[in-house]
Amino acid sequence: MKEPSTIGAPPGDDRGWVPRTPGEARRSHLESAAWRRTLVWGLRNIPVTWQQASMPLWSAFFYAQVPHIRRAVELNLTELLGLHGPRLKLVAFRTFTNYCRCVASAYRLHAGAPLSIPVETQGLERLQRALSGGRGVILATGHLGNWQLGPYLLAQHQLPPVLVVMNQEPDQGAQQVEAGLRDQRWRIVYTRRSPLLGLELRAALERGELVGLQMDRPPSAEAGVRVRCAGKEALFAVGPAQLARACGVPVVPVFFPLDGSAVRIVVEEPLWATSTGDRRADLLELTQRLADVYARQIRAHPEQWFNFYDFWGAAP
Repeated sequence: MKEPSTIGAPPGDDRGWVPRTPGEARRSHLESAAWRRTLVWGLRNIPVTWQQASMPLWSAFFYAQVPHIRRAVELNLTELLGLHGPRLKLVAFRTFTNYCRCVASAYRLHAGAPLSIPVETQGLERLQRALSGGRGVILATGHLGNWQLGPYLLAQHQLPPVLVVMNQEPDQGAQQVEAGLRDQRWRIVYTRRSPLLGLELRAALERGELVGLQMDRPPSAEAGVRVRCAGKEALFAVGPAQLARACGVPVVPVFFPLDGSAVRIVVEEPLWATSTGDRRADLLELTQRLADVYARQIRAHPEQWFNFYDFWGAAP
């Protein structure tokens, strides 16, 4: 049972504070535009071999800089795997290390470097079959592994274009840095910028394209539903299920976990929405199936699970 003082307090007010939402988790000087520019400069100017050799040092630096994130990672790992003591600390530190690796790889590509990571595939034929009818497919992913590389990795396999739906950065300066890099090479729409977002996504699916959505972080509480994940209730985005039901296309869960020095494209079986007279029940049913897939993946890759807030205690 969590102490009341550790929940909802701003950083610095309580030494035991744990973020309850993704937005609270990003209240950090490390999310600023200045840090993003510094990161891009380093990735452009420091040799890759030096970057890789120094990764444990950077991991230790960030591990010490953001105690609220560290507590959230440890809390989630305890809930997921029942870890405690030194083993918990070790797995949490490895999570930071993997996150640093993933961010560095993604920003190198954003900054224009070639994709030099070995790529393996698992179940890619499932996605190809789902596209064989001529209509598009919804890709549902989560904050696990190197998900930011998804559009680049999929582009290597002669798949249709990917339209990525993303939440905006909480810091406008950081948003401008991200847009200056990613928007030149990705097709992105932001959840709160387009009043006609649904029509834009439907049109992309009618053209036979891929629409990428995150299942584990709804853009707002109103856009989420609570379903069971790994034995406990958590808040999941209802968007993938809404779009699948409205457009009559499948949702294909896809993840990008690290595998040694390589990254894998893991494609799960396509999921279809039911369409009964009870719309809410239909959306809950498909979102629950997505959460079941997600639970299996985070249990398989707990050191690559990058939700840095109290996942099961997130505010409704």
